[in-house]
Amino acid sequence: MKIGIIGAGLVGNKRAESLLEFRGDKILAIADIDRERAKTLAEKIGCDHFTDPQKVINYPKVDAIIVSTINKHLASISLQALESGKHVLCEKPLGTNTAEIKKCIKVSEKKKLLYKAGYNHRLHPAIFKAYKLVNSSKIGSIMFIKASYGHGGRPG
Repeated sequence: MKIGIIGAGLVGNKRAESLLEFRGDKILAIADIDRERAKTLAEKIGCDHFTDPQKVINYPKVDAIIVSTINKHLASISLQALESGKHVLCEKPLGTNTAEIKKCIKVSEKKKLLYKAGYNHRLHPAIFKAYKLVNSSKIGSIMFIKASYGHGGRPG
């Protein structure tokens, strides 16, 4: 796939690094409101960069958009990308309320596009250790699991 990334912060960088491991996928463009962040990531990848997310959404040949902005922009950018005919991988929480997320779901279904949440903890060290413990039978039969995980967030 030909990919565009909107949001070149920590998560956008992690997504880009993962994509660089796949030979079939290619990142064509990066956008971030912080010009230096966009430029730094784009130079590492060898692609174009912008401060305007629309430039990535409308970038020729982009099939899919990764949206890794702050929460208040996730749904609006995802919706614009979906309306433009792009598949979307949007970081959690997908938006700030269910109404805006439902709009994205509706457009993705109507246009037969993928709209997925980026929430990858399958290979997080703690999750992977728990998986290995359960499968090793060292801790007996599992009756229930309760866990919590998170961070304090950031302004905006």
